[in-house]
Order: sequence, then structure tokens, then C-alpha cells
Amino acid sequence: MSGVPIRSADYYFARGDLVLQVENVLFRIHRDILSAHSTFFCDMFRTPSSDSHEGESDDRPLKLARDLSSIESFTILCNLLYPKKIGVLPPVLAGELETWAPVLEATQALQMDSAREYILSKLEEDRLNIPSVAARLLGLIINYEEASDVLKLEYNGVYLIHSRPYPSTRRFSLLGNDS
Repeated sequence: MSGVPIRSADYYFARGDLVLQVENVLFRIHRDILSAHSTFFCDMFRTPSSDSHEGESDDRPLKLARDLSSIESFTILCNLLYPKKIGVLPPVLAGELETWAPVLEATQALQMDSAREYILSKLEEDRLNIPSVAARLLGLIINYEEASDVLKLEYNGVYLIHSRPYPSTRRFSLLGNDS
């Protein structure tokens, strides 16, 4: 995207102390909140910058590289950091992996461990929808050590039920189970 950046409709706070540009959207959010939930931002804010005014205004935003997060993923991360209602976070459903996969990638890049743990735990809770997305889900969970054994076992169970012919003892042990 090019052109003049636009302000986020939901995450441009008058008292925010950081103007962050993701793609063509400006977010005015809080350094303390980002630092509390992201090792990446915490380390960045501790490191002296050659431009001491970067991130202070719309004219000099701190620009987040596209390979760290898309606008869609960063907006969802803001939904987690700034819930609209106290204690009510966005639903994470296994059937919406196309939405959550890039968000998980962004949590990895931005070192947002607690957000990644939350997303993975909610995927685990949505067990009824795991069979419909089992292969895609496996592709995600093998990349994150925070994925619980329960989530991995749920995938293995779906795999075993739907495998024809049933896997050999050797193949079963490769799935992470001792037989």
C-alpha cells in the first residue's frame, strides 16, 4: 500500500505515547502495554534510537516491518491487548485457522509469548472443530513449543480415526506415542 497513512478507527488513542505504522495504518497505542506483552518491543524501547522523535507523531511514526505483522494480524493482536469489554477477548476457533495462523506467526516474530499461549489454548478448547482442520492445525502446532500435548494428542486421535489402513506401529510411534 502507498499514500498517506490513515489512523486506526479503534486503536488510535489520544493519550497513547507511541505512533506505530503497520502497512498504511497508524496506531497510537501505549509503549508500556506493548513492552509488558512483547519482548521484541520491550528490547526495542530499551535500545537507544538514532531518531529520538521516531514514534512521537503521525509525521514520524515507528514503522513495523511487513514481515513482522500484517495490518490484519496486528489489529487482532490489539484486540487481545485492548479488549472492548473487560475480560472478553475475541473468540479463537479452529475453523478460522486462516485468520489465526498469521496472527500466531506475528506473535512469534514480535515475541508475544502470552498471546501465542492464549491462542493455542483456545484452539485446544475448540476440539469439536479440530477434525475439519486437522492437517492445517498440525502444520501450526508443530511450530510452537507452547502447543499443549492435549492439542497434539487431539490431532493424533483425528489422524488415527481417519487413517485407512490404520497406521503401523512404527508410523504410530512417529506421531509421538509409544505403543
